[in-house]
Amino acid sequence: MKKYEELYDLIFEQSPFGVSLIDVETYKFIDANAKMLELLKYDKKEDVLDHPDKISPKYQPDGRLSFEKANEMMDLAIKNGNHTFEWLCVRSDSVEFWLEVSLTLVTLNGKKVLYDTWKDIDERKKSEELTISMNENFKELFERSSDGIIVCDNKFLECNKTILDMLGYDNKEQFLNLHPGEISPEFQPDGQSSIEKSNSLMQECMETGFVEFEWVHQ
Repeated sequence: MKKYEELYDLIFEQSPFGVSLIDVETYKFIDANAKMLELLKYDKKEDVLDHPDKISPKYQPDGRLSFEKANEMMDLAIKNGNHTFEWLCVRSDSVEFWLEVSLTLVTLNGKKVLYDTWKDIDERKKSEELTISMNENFKELFERSSDGIIVCDNKFLECNKTILDMLGYDNKEQFLNLHPGEISPEFQPDGQSSIEKSNSLMQECMETGFVEFEWVHQ
């Protein structure tokens, strides 16, 4: 018996992750380790031994009620034996933070319970959200720019509406995958082939990072 108590202490109390046990009949926490209390900034286990929605905002970021979604996550874990998902929690100081939660159905002392491990992923999630926000801001600047903008790699990969209006195309499908030489006269005013000269300029830009020039389109 002592051996099993030591094993329980090792995988539960001394785990580097937040760990809890959930009653599959009431869907309430029945035990929690010190790391879980530390993550939630609570001093006593009794403060967290309730339904998971008590340590969550009323709604998850997808608009679902935390109470209903938590029940669904636990239902899936019981049905499949395990389930992993991301969850927004609330600390005792009302600060929200992200966790990766893994629920596993186990038998403890002859009773079915959910073994629940928590991994703090708050920094990663906030970094992802910042990247998404920056990408959305860039996309808006790209599309709304009064300058014609094209992204290309030998052929056009992306463009904004300004360039379509400038060159007389109705939609991107008509324009993308064209080569710069295909929207130019056969020769530039200096006598060089538009295709050869555009290839040369794109290669120069790839090598130096920047190139500026004048060009005749049609």
